[in-house]
Amino acid sequence: MIHIFWRGTFFLGVIFAPHAHAIVTENLTYRFYDVQFAKGQSISEAILAASPIRDGGRIFHGYTKWQLSWRFTWRENSATCAINKVNTTVTALITLPNFISPPAQAKDALKEYLIALRQHELGHFELAKDAAERIDAEIRALPAMPTCKLLEAAANERGNRLLEEVRRKEKQYDADTQHGKTQGAWLTQ
Repeated sequence: MIHIFWRGTFFLGVIFAPHAHAIVTENLTYRFYDVQFAKGQSISEAILAASPIRDGGRIFHGYTKWQLSWRFTWRENSATCAINKVNTTVTALITLPNFISPPAQAKDALKEYLIALRQHELGHFELAKDAAERIDAEIRALPAMPTCKLLEAAANERGNRLLEEVRRKEKQYDADTQHGKTQGAWLTQ
């Protein structure tokens, strides 16, 4: 008998080594918000005025929102229940500024800044991908159990534990990089 189980959806605002045999579906898309530059306005002021990204009373220039889900099937016989198949998916949306007619003297700096900001946001996506690969591998590696209920609980406990770990790692990533500042995602103007 084969059962299919789907475990919830998680949204995060995001280091493990990839595991062989983990098969993770990855979906990454970008969304851009337009930044117009008014006369006398600094570049940073223009971005802050245009940014739709707000969290905890702060405005951010870029953001990565990702969703991670896993599904698994099992085989059941008279004595045990074992994982048969695992499908793990990570879907992410990276939001970045799109500069409309920036001041000529700032074009090169903005280009470099956008590259650094994108790299910082991709770091969040890498954390999500690594977590998905690890969840996939750990669920696959579960031993057979006496009941499918126990197996299901163990699989979801592992997935949820790894999600908590990646939440902590993501906060640490932002702290370590000062939200991208140490990676060059910082404007002085």
